Amino acid sequence: MAFSFHKMILFSPKEYVLRPNLTFEEVFNNLDKNIDFVDDSTFKYGFFAKVRKQKFEGDLTDDQFTVQRILNYRNPLLPEINGFIENEDSKVVVYIDVRSELFPTILFYVFSFLAIFIIIKNLFSHLDIQELVCALFMILFLIFGVINYKEECNQAIEDLKEILEIKD
Repeated sequence: MAFSFHKMILFSPKEYVLRPNLTFEEVFNNLDKNIDFVDDSTFKYGFFAKVRKQKFEGDLTDDQFTVQRILNYRNPLLPEINGFIENEDSKVVVYIDVRSELFPTILFYVFSFLAIFIIIKNLFSHLDIQELVCALFMILFLIFGVINYKEECNQAIEDLKEILEIKD
């Protein structure tokens, strides 16, 4: 079996095809009701944050959207969701592409390669317990981040299914 870099991708992009039993106008209206403008205010989180009823923030145009989930806490691993609405054989199809942002992905690759380097260095030279503990904490941080990212992706897709009235 040949080595594949695709299997090493920590924050792999995901693509979904959702087929709601709604008309194009109903899909657009449901998305429009649940997508708020991007809030760049100082008090986006915490006690002084405004309460928003929508599930997503971002942009919605005639047949496409770019959104992120609205949270009441900070999460740099929040995926970005790009969607495209299309009529196909008199049925509405929503194509969704879920990706992580570039900076957290680069940061996680740097941490993982640094942790691997520390472990390999300690295998071939004198054993330094402090460096190994640091590398293990970096690996735990990496595992927690990947699990958090996968959970955020799944929650975003579930929220979109709820908005588009898709039952599993």
